[in-house]
Order: sequence, then structure tokens, then C-alpha cells
Amino acid sequence: MKTDRPSLRQILLGWLFLPIMILACVWTWSSYRVVMHFANQVYDWELSDSVLALARQVGSQPGAIEIDLPLAARQMLEFDQYDQVFYSITDDAGHVLAGNAALPVQRPSTQAETVAYFDGRVNGRPVRLAEYVQQEEGASKRRLTIRVAETINKRERLAGEVLLYMAIPQLGFVLAIALLVWGGIGRTISPFRRIRDAIKQRNPRDLTPIDNRNLPAEAYEQVQVINGLMERLGQALEFQNQFIANAAHQLRTPVTVLRTQTELALRMAAPDHLKPLIQDMERSTARLSRLTGQLLNLGRAESGTGQIEWSAVSLAAIVEEVVAMLAPKAVAKGIDIHVRVPDQTVLVKGNRQLLEEMASNVLDNAILYTQPGGRIDISWQASETRVTLAIADNGPGISETDRPKVLQRFYRGEANEVEGSGLGLAIAHEIALLHAGAIHLAPASGSTGLAVTMELPRYPG
Repeated sequence: MKTDRPSLRQILLGWLFLPIMILACVWTWSSYRVVMHFANQVYDWELSDSVLALARQVGSQPGAIEIDLPLAARQMLEFDQYDQVFYSITDDAGHVLAGNAALPVQRPSTQAETVAYFDGRVNGRPVRLAEYVQQEEGASKRRLTIRVAETINKRERLAGEVLLYMAIPQLGFVLAIALLVWGGIGRTISPFRRIRDAIKQRNPRDLTPIDNRNLPAEAYEQVQVINGLMERLGQALEFQNQFIANAAHQLRTPVTVLRTQTELALRMAAPDHLKPLIQDMERSTARLSRLTGQLLNLGRAESGTGQIEWSAVSLAAIVEEVVAMLAPKAVAKGIDIHVRVPDQTVLVKGNRQLLEEMASNVLDNAILYTQPGGRIDISWQASETRVTLAIADNGPGISETDRPKVLQRFYRGEANEVEGSGLGLAIAHEIALLHAGAIHLAPASGSTGLAVTMELPRYPG
């Protein structure tokens, strides 16, 4: 049965995958920062070599500064395959003595004879800078600041390549977690599916406890609650069935006496004006007697399997017995009953008396609703495990909306002008369920009529 409600697996996956994806994003960002840190260290060493090499080209004379930086050396300094390199040499006053760009200044100023690294921007582009302060010897004690900067293209490229190689196993790791979580959740909720299937496959009258072995604590508690409910429900149904059976049994004796008295009254001489009343009374007592018997059969069918004896029953014998019993009623209405007997002998597993009652109720219902001069067909088919007995008439039939309802007690459908109690098909349905079978209602093969198919388990052997 499909439903729009999310499954327990989907809810658990949602709660688990959300933090997993958040942690994966945090891990990716952290990995990128770590890679950039080490990439900066590697390329900062190159910047340090460049700034120190440039510092060695700077000399000083009294009153002047000499910078020995030939064209070839400047080209080597500025050349880089991926990045643009900038450099500058400034004095204490900030005057640029040499260089190809005005580079940002690190604050506070770098200590002398040390290399400092910091980030900045040149011409709107992010750069990484190395700064070295060279202290002049002599009385002037002038300080020269040498800076070398380069754009961060190769740093980002290195970080991206490393991150790409890390992302592949990371993706595999996330997928592996997804598969493990999927399988783990499936195994975790499998007891609930087992409980669902155990309840779904049950006969509506089967109120025996659900097997609670090998269940986790949460599922075990739910099964215990369900078993407790079924036990209380079974007690309530047993009390109800006992009440119906006792009431019907207590009614049977006075109803039988009353019917006998009315039959005797019909045979005795009576004034003409009383005979119609006695005939109506006889018909009413006949209906009451049948209703009492049906209530007893219904109570017995609903009482469960414990009080019923099971055996191999011949389906042909059941049909023969039922047809012989109801043939006079069919003949009185001019209804033809046709029985198609298969070649092989078919045995069903069940209680003969109840199976005869089931077939009798269905056939009696067909005779009751078939118009005079109608036809009723009885046939059956057998497979390796199941047997289907079909009784089809050419009466008015039952509408599609009424078919499920007529299997309920006291529901009589649209054709309620025909006398009946509304228990015949309900009793047949209960007996079929008691035998682990089912009853299906469908239109007959003709233009009108109803086909009732009783499905029963076949006796093995």
C-alpha cells in the first residue's frame, strides 16, 4: 500500500545525511585552508630567497646607496611562469629607490635582518609579500626596506590540485557512508517490516500473539502492546459471540414450539378470517427460526478454530448435499440449477458442516434473488494449493459500491424488497475466513446477475 508519508528510513537518512554533508563541507574548507597554509610556506621560502638575493645587490657608500641590479638579474627576478612578480627598495622616508611597483607597507615595521611575510594588494590584485629590512653600517644607521611580492596564482593552483585529489577519496568516503547507513537502517527497521507483514497476512479472526522473539527493545515493546490489545479484543469478541450463541440457543426452543403450533393451527379447522393471520404467523416464525439458526452458525464461525474439527472434505459431496437440500425451493420458483463437475476429485481442508453452511447460504441467496424462470450455474476449479467454488445467477446483481458491504452483517443492499436477514453472505464470508479462504463478488458472465466465488485451501495429497 503506497502512501505519501515519509518512511522511517527516509526520516533517519535525512537526520543523518544533513550533519554528514555539513561535516563534509567543513572538512573540505578545513582541508583547503591547510593546503593553502603549506603552499604558502613552500612559496614563501622562494620569496625569501628572492628578497635576500635582492638585498645582496644593495650596497652603500657615504652619502649614497648603490644598487647593483643588471637587466638580466632584474628579468630573472621578475620572471615567473604563473605569477607576476613585483619588487621595491625604499629608504626610511618611504622614497622608492628602485623597483617596478609601489608595494604596500607592513605595519608595524619589520625588524632588521629578518624576513616578514604578509598579504596585500597591488593594482587591485591579491599578492603575497616578503619584506626584509637591511641596516646600514656606520654612523648613519640608515635602514633600507626590500620588498618582493607575487600574485597567488600558483598557490591557488597547487591548493586546487591537492584539493581535487583529496575530493575523490572524500567523495568515495561519503558514498561508502551512505551505503553503510542505508544498509544499517534497513537492518535496523527490518523487525518493523516483519511485524507489518505478520499483521497484514493474518486472518481478521486470528488474534493469536505476534511472535516477539529476536526483536530489539523498541519493537518488542510495540509488539507487547499490540499483543495486549489483541488479547483484550479477543476476550471482547468471545463475550460477544457467546452472547449471540446463547441468545440464539435460548430462542431456538420457543421459536420451534411456536412454529410447530402455527403449523398445527393451519391443519386444524379455523374460521376463514383467521387463516390468513395464521399463515402470516407461520411465515414469520419460519423466518425467525432461520434467523436463529443463522445467528448460531455465525457465532460458531466467529468463535475461532479451537472448537472446530478439520478434515478432508469432498467438494462434490458438499455441492450435492446443498443442491439436494435447496432444489425444492428452486423448483418452486422455476429456477434451473446447472452443476459443472470437473473430472478429478477435489478435496478441501475444513469442517464439512461449516462448508455446507457456507455453500448453502450462497446458493440460498442466489435462489432468493433470482427471478422465476432464472438460471444458477455452479462450478469449481482447482490448482495445486487452492480450490474455487463459484455460484453465479442471472438475477438483478449487486452494484459495485454494495459488493463489499453485503459481506457485513445485516446489510441487504439495494434489492431489499426481497425477504431476508442480511446474514447469509456475512456468514459465508466468516466461514471462508475461518478456513483461511476468501469470498469474491463480481458480475456474472451475462448482462445481469452476481457471481460469488468461494476460495478455499486444497487438502494436500
